[in-house]
Amino acid sequence: MKEYLRYIFFSLFGGMVVFIFLSLLKGPGIPRRVERIRVITHRPPLTYRLPDEIAFCDERIPLEKRHVWERLDKEYLLAVGNTPQVLLWLKRSNRYFPYIWEKLMEEELPGDLKYLAVIESDLIQDVRSPVGAAGPWQLMKSTARKMGLRVDSVIDERYDFHRSTEAAIRYLKRLNRVFDSWTLSVAAYNVGMTRIQSEMRRQKINDYYYLELPEETERYLFRAIAAKLILSKPEKFGLILAEDQYYYPIPHDVVDLEVRGSISLETIAHASQTHLKTIRELNPHIRGHYLPPGHYAIKIPEGKIDTFEENFKKSPRAIHVVKKGENLTNIARRYNISISQLMKLNGIQRAETIYPGQHLIVARGT
Repeated sequence: MKEYLRYIFFSLFGGMVVFIFLSLLKGPGIPRRVERIRVITHRPPLTYRLPDEIAFCDERIPLEKRHVWERLDKEYLLAVGNTPQVLLWLKRSNRYFPYIWEKLMEEELPGDLKYLAVIESDLIQDVRSPVGAAGPWQLMKSTARKMGLRVDSVIDERYDFHRSTEAAIRYLKRLNRVFDSWTLSVAAYNVGMTRIQSEMRRQKINDYYYLELPEETERYLFRAIAAKLILSKPEKFGLILAEDQYYYPIPHDVVDLEVRGSISLETIAHASQTHLKTIRELNPHIRGHYLPPGHYAIKIPEGKIDTFEENFKKSPRAIHVVKKGENLTNIARRYNISISQLMKLNGIQRAETIYPGQHLIVARGT
C-alpha cells in the first residue's frame, strides 16, 4: 500500500513540474522579449555618405581618385562621430564666424578659410600647442611678428581673436600669392611655406594630393573640408540647436590707456566695476599681472566707459616694481615726485625699508 501511495505522489509531482515548465515556455513574457530583441536588431543603421561633388575655396576636390575619397571619408567619419566636439564647434561658430567672414570678404578671400580656425583651435582663444603655436589661429611667434602682431612677455596678440584673425588672413593671402592654389596654401599654413616649397622641388610635384608630407599636413585639408560639410548643414546630422543654445559674441567696449608707471589688472577691473576674471577673459592677450609703461587698448564690459573713466581718475594709475639696488630717493626722482609724496601714497613710515619685487604706487589718476 505504501509503495502504491509513493508511486501516485511522485507521478503527481512529476506532472506538475512538466506542466509548469511547458507553461513558462508558452507564457506571455517570452514572446514580448523576443519581439523587443527583434525590433532593436532590425533598426535601420545610420549611414553617412559623402556628397558626390565637393569644393573647398572654390577648388574642386577630385573624389574620383580613390585615395582622395578615402582620406576625406576617414576625416569626415571621425568628425561626425565626435558629437560633443561638433556641437561645441557649432555653438562657438556663432560667436566667431561673423567677424572672420567679414574680414575674409574685405580681402576678397574664400569664406571656406574660416574652417581653418575650427581645426586649428576648436575656436578657443586661449590655447597653446606643444610646439609653441598659440591663439585661435595657432600662429607661431615668427609668423605672428611678420604679420604685425606684438608677441612678448607682456602682450601676445596671437591670443587676441580680432588681431590674430586679421594677421592669419594676411598670411593666407600671402601664401596664395606664392602658390596660386588654395590646397597648397592651406597645407603651407599648417607646415610652413618653406617646407612645402622644398618638398615640391624634391619630389617634383605641385599637386597637394600626391605630395608626401607630414601626416598632420596630409590630413589637414581633409579635416577642414569635413568641418565645412558638417557645420554648413548641421541639420543633416540631427544637430539642431535653439537660438538660446548658441554662444554669442561677448559685448565689450575698448578704452585706450597710456600707462606711465605700471598698472595692475585689478585696478582696471575695479575701475570698470567688474571682476579680474572678466578682464582676463576679455583680454587673454595680456599675459602678465601688471602692465608696464606704454599704450594699451583694453577691452572692458560694454557700457562701462564712462564709469571706467570716472573711477580711474580716483585710482592709483602708476605702479613701480622695485628692482635690486633701488631706493625711495631714485624712484621718486624717476617719477618726478617728492620722497614724502611717494611715502604717503604707499603708507610707508620713515623707518621702513623697501625690497626687490615690492609694488609701489608712484602716481594717481588725474
